[in-house]
Amino acid sequence: MHLPKRNRVRPGYLNSVELILFLPLVIFSFAIIVQYSQVLAAEARLFAAAREGARVAASGGNSHQISQAVFPVMRPAERNQVIIETNVVDSSGNPVSVPPGSDVVVRVSIPIRDVVPSALLLIFMTERDLVGQTVMRKE
Repeated sequence: MHLPKRNRVRPGYLNSVELILFLPLVIFSFAIIVQYSQVLAAEARLFAAAREGARVAASGGNSHQISQAVFPVMRPAERNQVIIETNVVDSSGNPVSVPPGSDVVVRVSIPIRDVVPSALLLIFMTERDLVGQTVMRKE
């Protein structure tokens, strides 16, 4: 009695077809993971910049001093696009009289397209802004 052979060898072209179908999915997934990690790193920089700006604003700094505290945390390419908003500075950049113990809010934002300039990410989040905000008490 002759038993059939169970370990048949598959034709070689089937392996290459599987590779051709599977490889673009792997590359696309890897690109999405890398770009999402860039977004998370940018958000971490924004939160750190907002914290430094709030520290200066809480001690009575003006808009120039707050900007000088925020900019070293940001990348050089991001410094021109960053938007700094606070409640302790008026429209001309002079400090506003804020009583001690009240909240000082510093909000640092930047458009996502300026942080991660990639076609894949812009398909999903074109007009989103990355925001870092910190609230501290006035000293």
